[in-house]
Amino acid sequence: MDTPSLAQMRVNLAQHRNPDLMDSIGVNEALDMEPKMFVNPNPKAIGGIPSIGGVATNKGMPIGGVDTNSQQPGQQLNPIPAPVPGQPQPGQPGAPGATPGTPPAPGGAPTGPSGGAPAQMGNMLQMTPQGQALAAMAPPPAPATGAAPGMASGGAMRLELLKKKARDAFPHMGDGGQPPKRRVFNIMPATQGAVKTPNGFTPYDAGSPSIASLARAFDEAIAHHLALPAHHRMMNSVRAAEMVSNHVGRTSDNKPKDLLGKNAKLIKSEKGGEEAIKLPDGRGVETTGLALAPAFGQGKFNTCPNSASCKEECLGKTSGNYFKLGGGTNLEEFKGPRLNSLNKTLAMINDPHSFAVKLYDEIQDAKAIAAQNNNHLGVRLNVLSDINPRVHKAIINGHPDVTFYDYTKNNTNPIAPNHHYTYSSTGVSDQDVHNPHSNWKQMRRRLEGGDNVAMAFTHNEHLPHQIVDHETGKVFKVINGDSHDFRPLDIQPEGEHGVIVGLKNKKAIGEKGNAHIDSNGFFVKYDPQLMKKEDGRYARVPTTEISAKTGKPKLGETIPQNRTVHIQPQEPAPREKSNDEGWEV
Repeated sequence: MDTPSLAQMRVNLAQHRNPDLMDSIGVNEALDMEPKMFVNPNPKAIGGIPSIGGVATNKGMPIGGVDTNSQQPGQQLNPIPAPVPGQPQPGQPGAPGATPGTPPAPGGAPTGPSGGAPAQMGNMLQMTPQGQALAAMAPPPAPATGAAPGMASGGAMRLELLKKKARDAFPHMGDGGQPPKRRVFNIMPATQGAVKTPNGFTPYDAGSPSIASLARAFDEAIAHHLALPAHHRMMNSVRAAEMVSNHVGRTSDNKPKDLLGKNAKLIKSEKGGEEAIKLPDGRGVETTGLALAPAFGQGKFNTCPNSASCKEECLGKTSGNYFKLGGGTNLEEFKGPRLNSLNKTLAMINDPHSFAVKLYDEIQDAKAIAAQNNNHLGVRLNVLSDINPRVHKAIINGHPDVTFYDYTKNNTNPIAPNHHYTYSSTGVSDQDVHNPHSNWKQMRRRLEGGDNVAMAFTHNEHLPHQIVDHETGKVFKVINGDSHDFRPLDIQPEGEHGVIVGLKNKKAIGEKGNAHIDSNGFFVKYDPQLMKKEDGRYARVPTTEISAKTGKPKLGETIPQNRTVHIQPQEPAPREKSNDEGWEV
């Protein structure tokens, strides 16, 4: 057989074939071959399969592979020969091909085949991190005879650097241990399930709610919530919000909807009309409220038990967006804001434990936001409803630094120092209308005791300045209740009568002059007797204000000539009902 050329051999190697007569390929040619691979130089190997390592020759020299031994090219798998006494070793100063600064070959290799001096470690192991670490921790051999002192000291310095690198990379190797295994990322399984409603809560019947059962549920839920560790409390908050969202729904970004919100009157509380209201300590006031469905009943429970005089006039149905978007003149229809209030009411009645926790958390958040703005927080828990405050006692006591305030027609008193009530008039009878629901006698007693009383008047622009009670001859001051909604600011000095918190007619429908008749006496008739000019038009207060809508000068306010309302003697008022008997006749 002809000896193949070097080019033919390279083609065979590139095609992963085992060329003939590989003995003719020298070490230098093998270094240049691509790909470098182990091949069997004996074409008569059993089955044509190279032996392990590619070595099947008594010459002891593997062929191909990546050359990693700078001292002995082509001998990367061979053990480094044992040192010969008196002769420089590879890698030491004076040895052929040695590089200045190269550390001496490490000792401690296994004993040679014939015994005697131990053989040096193969240099393939030296290329691994473990091999480098072992080499670094091996004691350095004595410098070769005649070696320059500077070379010995330089090698020692480098050895120390290698040792430090080895200790940093493999801290356990110094003790003979193994390098630590790579940590595997793993998401640990849950150690416990989500916080659930405790089984210890008193059983609650959603079909027959009551003041007592709702109050008990609120008390238990808040006590349990506050007793939890911080991380469990957070989980409980998430659970409660999810449960409430089953009733109130979710936002467009899939978050549970809030229970608290603002309406035009609450926003006005923060702005205070033309100027933001301020507390004596200089802080402002931020307000928010819970708007449940008015006069809604389930079982014997009614959210507004004394609403016979105002149910058809309720602001939660006849004013603003409650009228425009909620169902208009069909007061029994629930859309938009009305539906939102209804859903919140169903959430409270059907799951008061979860409802109480979410309400508590939302007040906590609102309080923190107000504090960041250097403001005090005021909360109305009955924006449209009139629920006995005993239900909310745990919420009110849980936030002693928040002012809770409401209007009520119920015969209830505040339950905490941070709870304030304004009592609501159900109107009066006059020469034009008989009001069988008038509670004026009770309201008069409240005024005499220093409490404030809210009263709605027929006019939509002006309010009277005083009320004269003809039965007692007493005169009560009227203030503007539409400038803001934070009624605790109306508190009068000790020993003085309370004041009438006057409210203008905000109904979107009906004739203003006949509002007292249309409402069966709920609106108290007030005729301001507006001043007129000679041409019959109303006289107005001069103004330089420009309308933002039209760009033209605004009309000034009309000028009232009468500022007093007279109340004639009234019949005894009917007994006030509680929430638990709101549907009884």
